Amino acid sequence: MTDKELEDRLEETWSMIIKDDQDGFVATSDLKQALDQIGYKLPNYQVREIIKDLEAKNKLDNSKGISKAVFKEICNDQRRNETAQKFKTSTQVTDEKAITETTN
Repeated sequence: MTDKELEDRLEETWSMIIKDDQDGFVATSDLKQALDQIGYKLPNYQVREIIKDLEAKNKLDNSKGISKAVFKEICNDQRRNETAQKFKTSTQVTDEKAITETTN
């Protein structure tokens, strides 16, 4: 996903999940749904870990929820994690090919 695609998805998702009574914040209970809509299908335990991390870093407003800036950070972190995982996987495949070629 390109930067532009992520930004467009984030804006679209943000406008869909924000309710008028939330003052521009998304409730922590809606975080999984928001991430799912962007394309980051995380298991519940990972979403809980993200929320714990936000609480530990004082980035979560317990009375309001998650700000748009913090939500964007979460999405960027997920994208970095995906990129790192793809790189790791491609490196492992390359290493496996090299080992196979040298043993044959």
